Amino acid sequence: MSMTISEQLKHEQVRHTIIDGEEYFYVDDIKDKFGYLILDANKVIYIDETPLIKSEFIQKLSKFDQLIKQTLIFKPKKKDKEN
Repeated sequence: MSMTISEQLKHEQVRHTIIDGEEYFYVDDIKDKFGYLILDANKVIYIDETPLIKSEFIQKLSKFDQLIKQTLIFKPKKKDKEN
């Protein structure tokens, strides 16, 4: 049985809240979780300067997408200069 994106986010301890009966997830937590992508930034709402989004606008990245993302943000360590 496959979990919904909402269940997956909760399982990974992404903070969430209920506003007017609708469930929203904290965008900052989603950004910190490596395997998720916000599909529509226009759907982000702000409550007291905190960005929130519904799970229907979030997608789990495929393994391939995660590898590409890791490659793009990879920063090699600088070698110490030799005198």
